[in-house]
Amino acid sequence: MIDGGLKIVNLRIPVLKSYMYGVLAKPSSCKGVVILCMGSRVNRHKIHNTYLQKRLIESGYACLSMDLLSPIEEECYDKRFNLGLNSDRLLSVVQWLRDFEITEGLPISIVGLDNGALIALEASLKSENAFLNMVFRNEDILDIVIEKGDIKLPKAMAIFNLDRESEIILKLEGKEKINISLTFIPETTTSFEEDNSFVEEIVQFLS
Repeated sequence: MIDGGLKIVNLRIPVLKSYMYGVLAKPSSCKGVVILCMGSRVNRHKIHNTYLQKRLIESGYACLSMDLLSPIEEECYDKRFNLGLNSDRLLSVVQWLRDFEITEGLPISIVGLDNGALIALEASLKSENAFLNMVFRNEDILDIVIEKGDIKLPKAMAIFNLDRESEIILKLEGKEKINISLTFIPETTTSFEEDNSFVEEIVQFLS
């Protein structure tokens, strides 16, 4: 479907002997694809048409909102928090986008929130060229990166609550190899469904 120059495509993506479902919204002038990976219990319909997607599209990005798990799998704790399974599925989607006729050749970035941030990180560690840019919103992401040691990430930004700024900066002392941009925002501005500094930080970083 085309809506005012915006092409909206409902996708059925073959992944590891199964299928995943998503919605791709692509502006007529497009400079890249952003995967919105929100983790468990946030389906593609909730992500689609959010303020975050609107701002990304205005900035010239196609947005893919998708379900990594089926509704039945969402009820299974072992599937929801299986980083190996979900990161493999995510990488399969990345490869599919590279071959898809309307996204072929476009750079791919990812915004990972909550469990989706952990899935995105795991996928990047498995394939360091999977993403051009990465945005993480997960309060534990920095601890995980520090624990893993000397790892290679693409251009990356992690977003934390403002009240953790001193704690986070202290953690990073003496760890120059961790090359992640840090952004601190008030806890009340973490919704991707409305106009706030959280969304604007993401759009500015990716642009």
